Amino acid sequence: MKKTIIAASIAAVMSAPAMAELTVYGKVHMGVGSSTENVALTGHGATTDAFGKGTTAQELDDFVTGYNGKNDNKQVVDQASRFGFKATEDLGNGMKVFGQLEFQTSVADGTSDGGIQDRDSFVGLSGDFGKVVVGNMAAPTKAMLYKLGNIHDADANNGYDAASTFESKGDRVANVVAYANSFNGMNLTVATVVGATDWTSATSMGLDYSINGLTIGGAVKNTDSATGEDITLVGAKYTMGDLTVGIVNEQTDNITGLFGVSSMIVAGEGDLDNTMISASYKMGNNTLAMSYSEADAKIDAAGTSADDYEGTLTAETFNVSLSHALSKSAKIYVAHTTQDISGTLDNQSSTSDPSVASGGRDMTSVGISYSF
Repeated sequence: MKKTIIAASIAAVMSAPAMAELTVYGKVHMGVGSSTENVALTGHGATTDAFGKGTTAQELDDFVTGYNGKNDNKQVVDQASRFGFKATEDLGNGMKVFGQLEFQTSVADGTSDGGIQDRDSFVGLSGDFGKVVVGNMAAPTKAMLYKLGNIHDADANNGYDAASTFESKGDRVANVVAYANSFNGMNLTVATVVGATDWTSATSMGLDYSINGLTIGGAVKNTDSATGEDITLVGAKYTMGDLTVGIVNEQTDNITGLFGVSSMIVAGEGDLDNTMISASYKMGNNTLAMSYSEADAKIDAAGTSADDYEGTLTAETFNVSLSHALSKSAKIYVAHTTQDISGTLDNQSSTSDPSVASGGRDMTSVGISYSF
């Protein structure tokens, strides 16, 4: 009788549908740092002096205020601490359903801009056909930047770093339908942002290939608008033993932000050419990492108003960090970032009245991150 009951119980368990495997995870990343910002644009005087189309664009002084106001001199900084839930369930026949909800918060002062913010949150199906995903997630351009950029703790230093000058860093977008597949060492991702009236208000595609420690790849983003932002990103990363080196170049047409200061330029009036080289070396539980980027922003003006300025501004950023792994999930680090801003903007009614950029920022921080 007991054997019959046991056998029946085993049969019931074996025939029951597979339950979803739920994972709760998170990361707490904090830094204590000191920073100075002293960028200046000298030579202009009118309060209406602006990038591009006069009063329809942002004033030059707004960039100075936004740049210099990014950080306090000394502060405790939350570096995108987050928590999330993810689950997967086997549907049989090689198919799975999966989902993820991820949120960013701040543990520095108990608040974050706008409260808890969505990060990569989506639902999808996978099988022999690849993966189909719907939700809010990083675009292929953002994913490729972080895959090839060899970005370390120095690139989390108070939110300003080599990566911050890349337009694709901000490419986490909502209303996305994406497809991904891997074959013969190659990874392909195609994503479209569904607009209010069509299925392709923006499209993005990434492709990379890995062999013998070398990864090469690229990604593009096209916005279906005459003044929309278009990005082309290419790069390579190579690992040989404990040494990893990488290079990434990003070409952006129709930029709207400028070196991490958002909403600075009327869309369609600026272009960006940004290159970053990076290297990291592991020494047991320690990792030494460095990166350097040069971002050249070319700003165009549509008219010849006395208040319209155009020209080129350059941001050179150098990062260095030394981290120590306390365990597989915890590490401490010290990081330093230096960024220099230079360039000249010409007054469209009088090129003898230029605005010259100078200054930048220096930041040093000690941080700790713990993933669970």
